[in-house]
Amino acid sequence: GTVRHVGRFEGGGGGAFEEGEKVTMTIDEALRRLHARIHSAGHALDVAMIRVGLGPEVLTPTKGQHFPSGAYVEYDGKLDPGHELADKDALMERLNVEMAKLIAENGASSAAEMSYDEAKASCGGSLPPYISQDMRPRIVVIVPDTPGCPCGGTHVANVGEIEKFKVTGVRVKKGVTRLSYAIPGMDTWEE
Repeated sequence: GTVRHVGRFEGGGGGAFEEGEKVTMTIDEALRRLHARIHSAGHALDVAMIRVGLGPEVLTPTKGQHFPSGAYVEYDGKLDPGHELADKDALMERLNVEMAKLIAENGASSAAEMSYDEAKASCGGSLPPYISQDMRPRIVVIVPDTPGCPCGGTHVANVGEIEKFKVTGVRVKKGVTRLSYAIPGMDTWEE
């Protein structure tokens, strides 16, 4: 129930608000849109993983970082050496092709608060343990007809807004697979 804004104080004011004080806040629209595109690309990557056969039953998404200076999604688990996508280059190429397809489909994203049971069904039958049955989590479906994900972040309206996507690295360490990625506008983007 708390919304937090990170920013800086300009002028006087001593760095704190008083209750009832009038304030002016501005949002850098271009930067906000970039963050929404980066964040949404992380969710879309989860969908691409499902489509290439590496869904949560194989590699379970656990956390991500979605900043202009670098973005990644981490998955619990690692592929067996004999798996067709165990080679990092093969995995990167396959995911890049799948992400290009998702972006070209330009499907509409959606977000809604749901009852626990609705959220559980939308997310493929399970929810993270930090969501209790008395909560109404916000569920984001980044690609139509795919599992949702609990998330309070800002997202694109259509996957096509991501524009382009490239997996830039794969790291497997201590049973965790990290996929780093970039999109246009990020510091790490290269054609």
